[in-house]
Amino acid sequence: MVAKLFRLTGETVTVRSRALLPILLLLSGFCGISYEVLYAKLLGNLLGDQFTISAAVLLTFMAGIAVGSLYAYRFVRWLWAIEAGIGLYAATMVAAYDGIDRLVYSWVPALGISVAACAVVSVVLLAVPAFLIGCSVPLFAAYLSTLRSRHVFSWTYGIYNIGAALMVLTMEFVLLRTLGLRSATLALALLNVAVAAGLLLLVRSVPMIPPPRLVWLRFSRRDLGGLALASVGSAVFQLMMIKVAEFIFGPYNETFALVLAVVLLGLALGSIAAGRLGLTFGGALIVALTGLTLLLASLPDAVEIYAGLYQAAVKSYPLLVLLKFGLVTALMGLPAIGFGAMIPALLKVHRDVARESGKLLFVSSMANVLGFVLMAFVFHRHFDYGPILIIVALLTAAGLALHAGPKRATAWAGAVLLLFGIVAQRQVWDESLLYFSHNIFQSTQRLEKARNTHFMADRFKGHRDVFAIIHRDGIPFFFINGYVFC
Repeated sequence: MVAKLFRLTGETVTVRSRALLPILLLLSGFCGISYEVLYAKLLGNLLGDQFTISAAVLLTFMAGIAVGSLYAYRFVRWLWAIEAGIGLYAATMVAAYDGIDRLVYSWVPALGISVAACAVVSVVLLAVPAFLIGCSVPLFAAYLSTLRSRHVFSWTYGIYNIGAALMVLTMEFVLLRTLGLRSATLALALLNVAVAAGLLLLVRSVPMIPPPRLVWLRFSRRDLGGLALASVGSAVFQLMMIKVAEFIFGPYNETFALVLAVVLLGLALGSIAAGRLGLTFGGALIVALTGLTLLLASLPDAVEIYAGLYQAAVKSYPLLVLLKFGLVTALMGLPAIGFGAMIPALLKVHRDVARESGKLLFVSSMANVLGFVLMAFVFHRHFDYGPILIIVALLTAAGLALHAGPKRATAWAGAVLLLFGIVAQRQVWDESLLYFSHNIFQSTQRLEKARNTHFMADRFKGHRDVFAIIHRDGIPFFFINGYVFC
């Protein structure tokens, strides 16, 4: 009787754990990536909203998450403390914000005039929360491995990124507009602390901490090299699509939020495809290449459909947001799913999931850092967007060939898709569409009229901004990031 009672009690606890842990994971996803957006805004107000500050925030988060992922397995017993630390750091940042303002300007007199000093302060302030956020996914995967044996990382990565995507949209369209920047940050901090409390209660009642493993999966250099090349391409693609979306919708904060949400949903759906549908790493890159080719071939038709639906959708703001979200999803959803499936596809089998996923996330995140630097300082300044997409496809095809080997059918399929992409870029892609002004895409008549004019653009591209002198039937206009001025 006593043994039966203990067995029933254990079964009840396990059922409760299976229900509670994914909820805590989802809530952690709500918070994680949103801090990148919030800290960028907080430091932008503190140091100046310039390209170097935005770049420093993004690079610090990418690198910090990479290092946190790599060393997460060492803190497998302390996931609750890491989640609490993320929340408490955010709350401290908000509470001490005015004091930080005075402190940094008194300690660093050159802050107001030195871009390098601003970048260093950004790195110092954000290194700790970025590291802690990087620990979350590998450690949640380790905890989930005590409850299930298959598709552990794909489930973890999928749930976390669904939460992240939902919160990015909620943050932009609800929280920031109703609560303001500091109160929204505090709300996320409280949510992180609640997640920490839930984890602490859970691990005290259930032995969810996996035992240390002496053996873990070793990934081949071909696997890691293929992941790195494709991850560089993924970062370039994401940043490029932010610019393309700004040219179509206008350079608004909501444009960035829509693109980021589609990227995160792509990570989630890619994880599900790798886990439930058995998508392989090679198959994931084929999906990404197919999406890139379709993007190169479909942009003119896609913006025409958007222009045709705009007048009906603009009467309702939620409907207009839905239309924009639908266009971004149509343009970049398939590549986002392909890139999102890469790491889960390599982790279908695991021994020490915290350590193994941390290694792959480290490689991918550091490759993302390289991709961001290349896009900002090389590709964006010297190439048009159509050729940049071909560079992304080339990196993806190279990653596929390195992973599969040059003689495998998947490598040849990637080469064929790359060839189709080059043909589509030369025959169908219309670079001039991106310099019409976002107002042109608000009706079919405006778009058709713009296409029928004699159009020429003299472009001057910086790290992030795009300036141009455009000529319509010989009349000059000034273009900046999607806006056109007479």
